[in-house]
Amino acid sequence: MSLSLFSKWFFVMLVAFGSHQSNAQNSSTYELLDKSTGQTLTCLMCEPGYHLVQHCSATHPTKCALCNHGLYTEFWNFVANCLICDTCADNQVISHQCSPSQNTKCVCKEGYFWNRYFCQRHKVCGSGYGVKTKGTPYEDTECELCQSGFYAAGKPGHATCQQYTDCEKNGLITVLKGKIWHDAICASCDNVHKDGAEFLCGSFLIL
Repeated sequence: MSLSLFSKWFFVMLVAFGSHQSNAQNSSTYELLDKSTGQTLTCLMCEPGYHLVQHCSATHPTKCALCNHGLYTEFWNFVANCLICDTCADNQVISHQCSPSQNTKCVCKEGYFWNRYFCQRHKVCGSGYGVKTKGTPYEDTECELCQSGFYAAGKPGHATCQQYTDCEKNGLITVLKGKIWHDAICASCDNVHKDGAEFLCGSFLIL
């Protein structure tokens, strides 16, 4: 366990222990034995963004200080030192800057998602597949195979399944039937005559 992780673990355990000892009606206090008097004192914890400088006594309240730049505490506490703010990992960007009361928040950059341990590049849907659900910083792209009568339209990784163009409905002829990876290709008889492909206006069709 790294020092940073150990510090955070210790901080959480200390806060939890202090909360367990605190007054049930006020979770921002903790109990402390005054060695000079033998009395049990109820001390006020430091609020988020602050750390403990001196425990309370029978004559003075708890003394706290604001966390310095690059350090933070997120909960009511009585820790002597603030925690070090996190830095974003590879392929992450800062979504919220660290402040005395909140740790740095990071999110995967465009085109990546968090897969529990690191930011992984979004899946690129293959030929004949469309994007069913676009990837986010938290979820991968979900792909779907285009069904009969549909093709993957758009750039790889961004294509969606769209219905073939109905050439005949638009008064054209089908030069090439659509496949799951491309649309039907249409043309007018006037154009195919100019190109010397008059036979396409007959009973023939390129499959």
